[in-house]
Amino acid sequence: QGVGKSTVAIAIPHFANWYIRSISAANLMASFRNRTKEALQNELKLALSQKKKVVVIIDEINELFEYFESENHDSSATAKYFWGFLDIQKRNSNFFLIGTMNRETEIPDQLKQRMGQGIVYFEGKQKHKALRNRFKKVIDRSPHIALDDTCDNACLDKCIEAFSKRPIP
Repeated sequence: QGVGKSTVAIAIPHFANWYIRSISAANLMASFRNRTKEALQNELKLALSQKKKVVVIIDEINELFEYFESENHDSSATAKYFWGFLDIQKRNSNFFLIGTMNRETEIPDQLKQRMGQGIVYFEGKQKHKALRNRFKKVIDRSPHIALDDTCDNACLDKCIEAFSKRPIP
């Protein structure tokens, strides 16, 4: 919806100099039973196989779990796998997950309970200053990521402009 979710999601690992594995939930969806779970499992294994600090970004993460409570849908197996995966990664300081979505009401409780750093809300179209401030709040809350002292507001604005391909107002 053009509020800067993807820009901030990509900027975090970029600034932290972590490996980025960006995944679109729509690209994981499969028409055969349990194929979505297998596709997600393969993507996460690939990300962890890099043997370096990794940020996995899942765009529209809620799409993976729309019908997770129903055994008649693929999202049930996908959700069970994902909850277990997150439980295993809980103490892995080299793994960070970012999930984007348009409505936080679609986050299953099982995922909310596993969210260590919480939720960042974006309201309406964001100006670069608002994006910068939100980005800094996310960084400040993370015990594993910090900005270099030379990265001031002007530096962040240039990066935001490059990521969003919009001129700074």
